[in-house]
Amino acid sequence: MPGALRRDRQRSVNGTFGVRSLIMQGERPLPVPSGLVERFIALTGKDGLLDFSGGLTAGASVRILSGPFAEMIGRLDRLDPAGRARVLVAIMNGEIPVDMDSRELVAIA
Repeated sequence: MPGALRRDRQRSVNGTFGVRSLIMQGERPLPVPSGLVERFIALTGKDGLLDFSGGLTAGASVRILSGPFAEMIGRLDRLDPAGRARVLVAIMNGEIPVDMDSRELVAIA
């Protein structure tokens, strides 16, 4: 396939609503890991949006993904319908409540 045609096909994907950009290696898009697309489809709600809150229930162990407490493990104390969560993080022989967006959490086994 000629280079311009290949580039134009990538441009059309990058111009799709909801797509920020393809992940590239040099001038070529990288393939996604096997099963990733199927996992995203399984996490898609009736509204068409991804819902990563699966497994987030009160009492569950969670890992904080971002912010000042990133990579810390805590216990989910509560989760409200608006997506706000309170996590109890073990710090200095006690549990400190931290309020955050539930999208910043992932349930761990």
